[in-house]
Amino acid sequence: MTKRSLGMIAAAVLAAAPALTLQLCDGGSARHAADTTAPGQDTPADAWPIGEQRSYDVEFFSDLEGAMQGQGVGFELSGSLRLVLTAVERRAQDTRVAAALSARSLHQRAGGKQQSLAADANRALAQPFAVAFDARGQITEIQLDDRIDPMLHAMVRAVISGLQLVRPADARAATWESLETDASGRLLARYTRTGALAYRKQAVRYVDGSTGGGMQRDRELQVTLALRKAGAIDSSHMIRSEALRGTAGAIQSRTEVKLRLIQIGRAAAAPIALAAHRASDLSALANMDAARKEQYRALAQGHSVEQLVRVFVELDPEDGHGQADAVTRLTAVLHTLGQPGVDATVKAVRETDTLEVARLLMAGLQSAHTPEAQAGLTQLAGDREIDPEIRDGALSLLGMSEAPTPDTIDFLRDTWANAEQEPELREGAVLAMGGALRHADLGDPQVAQASDASLTRLLQEVQQQSDPDRARLLLDALGNSGAPRAIEGLSPKLDSDDARLRASSAYALRHVQDPQADRLLADAMLSDEAPAVRLDALRAMLYRDLSEETRAALIDALQHDEEERVRRMAAEVASKYLDDDAVRAALELAAERDPSEGVRHEAVQSLDDSAMHQGEDEP
Repeated sequence: MTKRSLGMIAAAVLAAAPALTLQLCDGGSARHAADTTAPGQDTPADAWPIGEQRSYDVEFFSDLEGAMQGQGVGFELSGSLRLVLTAVERRAQDTRVAAALSARSLHQRAGGKQQSLAADANRALAQPFAVAFDARGQITEIQLDDRIDPMLHAMVRAVISGLQLVRPADARAATWESLETDASGRLLARYTRTGALAYRKQAVRYVDGSTGGGMQRDRELQVTLALRKAGAIDSSHMIRSEALRGTAGAIQSRTEVKLRLIQIGRAAAAPIALAAHRASDLSALANMDAARKEQYRALAQGHSVEQLVRVFVELDPEDGHGQADAVTRLTAVLHTLGQPGVDATVKAVRETDTLEVARLLMAGLQSAHTPEAQAGLTQLAGDREIDPEIRDGALSLLGMSEAPTPDTIDFLRDTWANAEQEPELREGAVLAMGGALRHADLGDPQVAQASDASLTRLLQEVQQQSDPDRARLLLDALGNSGAPRAIEGLSPKLDSDDARLRASSAYALRHVQDPQADRLLADAMLSDEAPAVRLDALRAMLYRDLSEETRAALIDALQHDEEERVRRMAAEVASKYLDDDAVRAALELAAERDPSEGVRHEAVQSLDDSAMHQGEDEP
């Protein structure tokens, strides 16, 4: 994975990783998804006694592959780990735990070469770090030294996230939902009891930033967990996949973590010393804003925009983790200095003669997510005197803004509307506008007004556009918005003679939360003559809840579609809905009887995780 191949988008994604940990406990008590109970079956609370020590064997695997800007990228990290957790302190809101993670083996593979990282990882993680769980099992704190390599940070967060099972308010509930944060971001998670002391968790949807500027970020999460009667997690199998895709290319990543409890005992009498870590990864349930400000101050200490520019210039092009660390510190500087920091960063972008340095500086602006930083990116995107690639990059990053301002939304709409003068900006501007609309806070009257004007203009263009390629671009932007009104533009295109337009419209429905979207997707899955359309309708279901219409269409596709690739996709999609008896039965039938070995294999894989603990009691 090279600096040039991932460029600005990867820098922004990498820089977001520490911020995810800062949000790890940001609100969200469990809430019921359905008033259903399983008589005689309670989800036990975890009364973790102080001094009790739990040891887990951990298998970790993560890979990334794809291409960006015409260059292939590939990376793999895998290993066998040991995690030892010891309860050390009972606090008012949670229980503090000392965590020690060590690597028995850890290998990195990139560029056709394999390297052992076990010794380096064990040195970096030599001292226990702090984790805290509240009474329902939600993680409220992970405290790691920010000087640890960001790749190890990500690995640790993924491992700890595998132990997050948020109990329901009613211990007898069979299904419930929880707003929580894991290593990949902020999500609404749905829990389903699959057996005695066995559970399945899946992401209903991620509620943080996921689109913008020609790149769509899609994430999926599935976890199977088994408990002991006393409430301790006995095993966990987490699979998380993520994709970035857009006109510049596509990157897919997959992370798999397996944890197995091998021993419960008492810790040595001597207290476990926790490192006095720096504050970059401390998250606290209360006073979150104050904690974040303190974290940013700690990260920014001793740094300035000018000094970080020199760091960017001197970085090895292959040092992606060094880039991420520097961008994170720039984000902290921008939060600490405010407008002067933004002004200095914009000035540095304009003055640098290195495109990669400009991209990293803009990644810092994007990661700050402040109104001042957004204004800085709009200055760069609108400056006709600078490199067009910088301008296009600024547009892309504006579409990733977590809380776009009215000025940001208006700027993106105006840039797109006036793109006849600068056609090279048309694509980036409209896709970024779609992403901004999805993340807009419609409770703010000014934001709502700007969003409504932009969506209205986009719908008008969709209706009037006769060029198929431009129409597909507009449909992608509508899909990025996720607005219920998007159906006005998407529904007619599902009747188009052009299968490409129908496919784009079907996939664009993935985030539209409206019953009509379910009906349109079901019809596309059942009736469209083009396999590509049926495939994209199924892919859209990966991001939606199941309705009566889509349940029937999914089962029909799995059992009767004449195309092997469509049935295989249906088997993959069905794995998201195994709490539905009809879907599970159809998948079991496909695993046994489908004429295609590929479909049978996909169906078996989808069933494996759920079947692992089905009906178990005391493991």
